[in-house]
Amino acid sequence: MQNKTEKLVRFLKENRPSDLNADVVWEFVIMLVQDEGLTIRDLIVEYYLYTSTRNFGSQGIRIRSNYDGTTSAGVGSRKYTCDEEIFVQHWKKTMDAYISMYHLN
Repeated sequence: MQNKTEKLVRFLKENRPSDLNADVVWEFVIMLVQDEGLTIRDLIVEYYLYTSTRNFGSQGIRIRSNYDGTTSAGVGSRKYTCDEEIFVQHWKKTMDAYISMYHLN
């Protein structure tokens, strides 16, 4: 039986953004979930942390909001950027779909 993190990682990989740039940033969300062993509840906390502080991450993985309406993600000095609205909407939509699919409250 797979654990909660593995199930979440598989779901995140299967539900990628259609926007290519957002997809690259999304990969860092997947890496963070996998590396930190996050559950959906942890990912929800990270979402609210991001939307309130405009920054989250650990283990060298950083995802942050920029003042120009973009989101940057990366490890170290190498950063990838996407449209923040597309990224945040996809993140919220994906969490809602996961919760609905697995009947979580």
